[in-house]
Amino acid sequence: MVYVEASFPRGKKTETEDDGLAPKKKFKPRQRENYGASTEEEAKQRKPRPKDRRRVLKEEKEEELEEQELACKASNLGFVTLQTGMLVLGCVQRTFKTHMEVTLPGRITGTVPVPAISEAYTKRLQAMIDRQSFDCPTLDDLYKVNELVYVKVMEKQTSPRQLTLSLNPHDLHSSFTANQLVPGLVLSATLSIEEDHGYTMDVGIRNVRAFLPKENLCKNPTEIGRNLFCSIEKVTRQGTTVTIILKAFRPKESRLLNVSMANLETIVPGCVVPFTVGSVVKHGLRGTLFDDTVAAFVNETMLTQPNSKPESYTMFQQLDATVLYVMPVTKHVFVSLAKYPGNRAENSVAYAAGETIENAHVVTVTSAGAWLQFAKEYRALLPKSVIMKRIKGNYEESVVMSKYHVGSVHTLRILRYDPLNRTFIVCDTLDNAVDELTLQDIQIGEIYQMRVKKLLDAGGFFVEQGAVRGSVSREWFDRTQHVKEGARVQVRAMMFEPSTPFVQFTNLPNLLKKGIRILSSREQLENANSILTAPEAKQFHGLVVQETRDYFMIKFANDIKGLLMKHLRDMEQDTAKMHTLRVGSVVQVTVHQYNSATQKLLLSLPLHSTDTVSTLTEATVIAVLPTGVEIVLKEDRSKGTIPLQYFSDFAAHNPLYVGQLKEGQKLSVVKLRQNTYSVRDVEYCHKKPMLLKNNPQGAVVRASYFSRNGQPFANLLLSDYAKPIEVRLRDEDKQAETIPDGEIIYARITYDHKGNTDESFKLNANTQRRMVCPRGIEHVYEYMETYMHDVRCLIERYKKAGKAFANFTVGQQVRCTIESEVAEKLVVKVQSEEDGSEDTAKGIAEKPSATSGNYGIGDEVVGRIIWVDVVRQVVQVCIDPARLKFIDQSKPKASELNPSERLHCTELYSNEYVHICCATKKAGPLIVVPVKHHYNDVLWKTGGKPVNIVLPMHPLGDMIFAVTKYNYGLYNGFDNMENPTKLYTKHQKRPQCVQNENDSTLKLRSQGKLRYVNELPETFQEQLLDDDQAEKSESEIDESDGDDSDASDSYRDSVDDDEDEDFVCSDTEDQEEGLSEKITEEKTKMIKKQSNQEADGHKKLAKGPKRTQENIAAHCSHKTREAAQRYGQVKQLRKEIEKTPARVGYCIVCRSDPEERE
Repeated sequence: MVYVEASFPRGKKTETEDDGLAPKKKFKPRQRENYGASTEEEAKQRKPRPKDRRRVLKEEKEEELEEQELACKASNLGFVTLQTGMLVLGCVQRTFKTHMEVTLPGRITGTVPVPAISEAYTKRLQAMIDRQSFDCPTLDDLYKVNELVYVKVMEKQTSPRQLTLSLNPHDLHSSFTANQLVPGLVLSATLSIEEDHGYTMDVGIRNVRAFLPKENLCKNPTEIGRNLFCSIEKVTRQGTTVTIILKAFRPKESRLLNVSMANLETIVPGCVVPFTVGSVVKHGLRGTLFDDTVAAFVNETMLTQPNSKPESYTMFQQLDATVLYVMPVTKHVFVSLAKYPGNRAENSVAYAAGETIENAHVVTVTSAGAWLQFAKEYRALLPKSVIMKRIKGNYEESVVMSKYHVGSVHTLRILRYDPLNRTFIVCDTLDNAVDELTLQDIQIGEIYQMRVKKLLDAGGFFVEQGAVRGSVSREWFDRTQHVKEGARVQVRAMMFEPSTPFVQFTNLPNLLKKGIRILSSREQLENANSILTAPEAKQFHGLVVQETRDYFMIKFANDIKGLLMKHLRDMEQDTAKMHTLRVGSVVQVTVHQYNSATQKLLLSLPLHSTDTVSTLTEATVIAVLPTGVEIVLKEDRSKGTIPLQYFSDFAAHNPLYVGQLKEGQKLSVVKLRQNTYSVRDVEYCHKKPMLLKNNPQGAVVRASYFSRNGQPFANLLLSDYAKPIEVRLRDEDKQAETIPDGEIIYARITYDHKGNTDESFKLNANTQRRMVCPRGIEHVYEYMETYMHDVRCLIERYKKAGKAFANFTVGQQVRCTIESEVAEKLVVKVQSEEDGSEDTAKGIAEKPSATSGNYGIGDEVVGRIIWVDVVRQVVQVCIDPARLKFIDQSKPKASELNPSERLHCTELYSNEYVHICCATKKAGPLIVVPVKHHYNDVLWKTGGKPVNIVLPMHPLGDMIFAVTKYNYGLYNGFDNMENPTKLYTKHQKRPQCVQNENDSTLKLRSQGKLRYVNELPETFQEQLLDDDQAEKSESEIDESDGDDSDASDSYRDSVDDDEDEDFVCSDTEDQEEGLSEKITEEKTKMIKKQSNQEADGHKKLAKGPKRTQENIAAHCSHKTREAAQRYGQVKQLRKEIEKTPARVGYCIVCRSDPEERE
């Protein structure tokens, strides 16, 4: 055995392997055997080493910091943080036949399938399929684009990213219990069953029955299966069952949450709650809800304005906020401070997809991309994925993103707009704009550039661009075009294919023209069916897909179809154009009738419809100024101006229309001159031809007045004639500068058909009253009808804006509370007498006479609305009992109105256009008497006549249109003039009565013609000429513009004076009234003179031949007449007239025979 000694022995000795000794045994510790219950061994606690101890402390600190950061961070919702089962507020992006797309915060998009709407709607769809009927509303009827709804995340798929959402109350409220329901809570409920006094509602909560009374419906649609936002009004508990009474929110009412205690388990998105600002945190604001009991966060993209900063809010500031979602684990509530008018996300922006933005500067860079600001109020996001898509090969992300540092300026191109997040999604290169096209960017009716992928043998081809795939089917294919695979073609999107992510396009040239209107939604049809809709909104281009013996089948976008009947009873159609239609033709048709219940569409092809598409265009408002509106055109994105005076035919209404416009609103305009457009002339351009050669000789054309160097001129509304016409003022007191520029006037034109230029046309324009009003009083009625239509349009707009005064109607009986007295006028508070009506408005009433009683402040009286004043935004009320008894709400009938039966009336209200009157002898509807009778009144001399006796003409809504005797005779002289240019002959100074010896029939001589009295109409049909024009020849009048001023008015006044009343209105009562007025107005000297003349007439009559007993009996007693004139015994004279038999030729005014007058 050899021992090896170490050089420096330390410790025990080591044994080598070859020492020859056996190794020592190592004994393991004996394990304890457990019999029965086991006991844990006591282990000695080891003290961690310092290094481990520091590591554990660091991890705990990091976890604590992460929790604090999470509690002080207002991050936006992302696809990763979104969890299944969450309730989230969404915005309806698009509706299809089988599903609906909804946008969520954080630019997340999900799909709601049809079975996930409601249980009742699913049953109704199944019943419709079983019965093969069409009485079930579509998703377009139930939900509108940009409407706010709250949904539940049912399924989340990461590859590819896809979300399945639900609107069914059974899914939304699956975690709710009956004990959690309290009054004031907001829920979504489904209309399930209609009952006598209301509707049974489905809220999707176990052991809960819900009922919605009809008085709580609040003007909501009542389709079975529709979901309504409701508030719990009453809760009744009966054992385990709970019964709740609901009250629906109005469609545009804020969904205010009104509960005493907050329970995060039952707060649904979309509720409006008060938010108290706390502190600024990362990515937004932190605050509290419900009296500082619940923490809430606001992301920086959901502040009041798109470009608001969190630092601009002050601590403890109270704001209304809309709940977006509640995070499941942390129970943090995220809200939005943005305003959602009408519970809709605002989508009216001044920039469209594809538009270029200059000078956009970067404000911040995040993981999502670069955030930019432009035009001071808009926000844009340049996604990082778009930036990196064009980078090829190896690259460093930080180097690429360094180009988009804060403050850098870029030129962008808009891809799409996210209305819920109020953000434009943009790119910075044109190639990216094409490549980034997605299915969400496709809008039906818009034009796109696509690449041909494959040609089809049957006709048509497949197209693709970016992430969009689609086809041009044989039905929408233009066979005259030769396309190749890989080529780029221009197509228009027509519809989304059901249940597939494909789009159908068309390349028909007539459907690719700029400015044509494409019908793509039922909402367009409902607007077109309204009487307030302009004619251009009723015309659409469609494709003829079928022809039968009686009709054509016309197809529009989104598979909307209508019938174009070949024969319509109530409209004359363009049969010549209809004969040219074939299957495959593109035609512009007009919506004639539309039934939203049956969805039946009836079309027409009017005879006088003119294709003036090049003249009209659509524009978007970009700025509203005091002097007008700035717009950008849809076609070429050029900018223009609509001056203030070009919104309405009536100058007083122009500021009212401009005041209701908003930036981003769409308008139909017509171009007047360079960069100047008009809204009021759009309807005229649709009805009338815009080319001079398309107007017949003698056509009456609209013009716009203006003055230059003190001389009056006007521009005709013609697209091929730009030379101003000279205008003559008919009133010597008027100056050219006093008439506002832009006033509408009309002129009758004649021109040379062989002309090609403004000079060669040799156009003559005449603005005389007889020239522009050939149909006489009918033109006055049309002018009043246009004015009343304009007033109704403004009332409808104010009603949509929530103005209380617009809810009242003319003739309505109301309760008035007197509030104050100003300048013989009473300011009253007006309230409807209908039960349950809460509408109140300010009113103005004329102070009643002293005989009607005295009224004090605070008194409540009964009155009637006589006018809805859109200018002052008040209602005019009559509270005088003496006048109220002559006003009723009966609708006038045309058969009961006779111009020969005069109406005695008194004026209740007047403005610069109309008098509103009521009868004074018998009750009836209100009477409208025009103040202005025609557009050309700004040129003519108009004399003010008292409005006490009027002639009823036509019904005008719920009122009677009437005119004064003076204006009736003035305008009716032009009635039924077939050729006014050939009627310039000398007129007689007065109509003369001629008696034929052999015939007792009275004849009247006018313009050298004899007419029998039994042929005499209500008023003279002969053309009454002005004195200053009587001596002029026909050629002189044709070349000049004439003068229709003093002499004309004086002559027409003489025609319609009291002496001629018996010829105009031959009624016995009118004769008596005329005689009474004649007697009371005569002077004493005139009476004596007239008596002497009549005495001489009796002497001549005594010497003449004997007359028959009938003629003698018809002759009135001169003694009786002299006594009546001298002593005022009118009654005795009337009795004498009643006893006197009627005889032809007897003159009531001078009370003598023709022979005696001779």
